[in-house]
Amino acid sequence: MEYRILQEYLSSRKRNIIPEKGFKLASVLIPLTENGRIYILLTKRAKHLSNHPGEISFPGGRVDISDNNRLDTALRELEEEVGIPRQEVTVIGALDDAISITDFHIIPYVGIIPFFCPYNYNRSEIDEIVLTPLAFFLNEPKREVYEKGNIKKDNLIYTYGDKKIFGLTAFLLKKLVEILDESGFLKENRELIF
Repeated sequence: MEYRILQEYLSSRKRNIIPEKGFKLASVLIPLTENGRIYILLTKRAKHLSNHPGEISFPGGRVDISDNNRLDTALRELEEEVGIPRQEVTVIGALDDAISITDFHIIPYVGIIPFFCPYNYNRSEIDEIVLTPLAFFLNEPKREVYEKGNIKKDNLIYTYGDKKIFGLTAFLLKKLVEILDESGFLKENRELIF
């Protein structure tokens, strides 16, 4: 997988940075991996978790006092949840800041991870690893309006087999695909995607 074009693009573009004040701080890693094709690693969160139980998401979580920075949070969470040591990750860059419906201020980082199947994931936090071909996300997601109490917003939904990927995860996936296209990454890696 040729990723330098994406790395250069992310380092040169102006990120949309949202002020952190008033939000819970968190980070996620959007892991790309290759095994004949390029895949995105997603996780199905354990059903007993208090935030987003049973949902499909990226490895990540809340900033811990021991974290040096937000990237450190994403790498620590990847290691805790999926079992991939931080030194095995090639960090490519960050996408725009995002706010979740549960008031988390999230910085999404893109990284290349090794293809370890099966992944030795933390079963107390994760019910399942969902390796999804990048090509799947080149399809337009379904759009619907989400309403909960006074909150009304557009929601994106990807359905991969029996997995429903929605909310912030779907939004970040759509944004990632736009950036992969704008940067030339899709064209550069065409044989591994299509």
